Amino acid sequence: MNDIGLDAAEKIIAAAHERARETGKAVSVAVVDTGGFVVAIHRADGARPSPPTSPAPRRTPRPSCGDPGRC
Repeated sequence: MNDIGLDAAEKIIAAAHERARETGKAVSVAVVDTGGFVVAIHRADGARPSPPTSPAPRRTPRPSCGDPGRC
């Protein structure tokens, strides 16, 4: 597993918050490792609260054509 350290995660968060300020947004930023585990999370003043674990994006199911060998 290619883990990311706390120092690198904090630099990523700082860069994300800087970009958000430039665009006039207040955001929450989470950095995860390759296993999907949270390394660091930060919510800017004015950002909407979010649950500690947000649901993963839905994957669109592949349409079935009736013959798996030809799809």
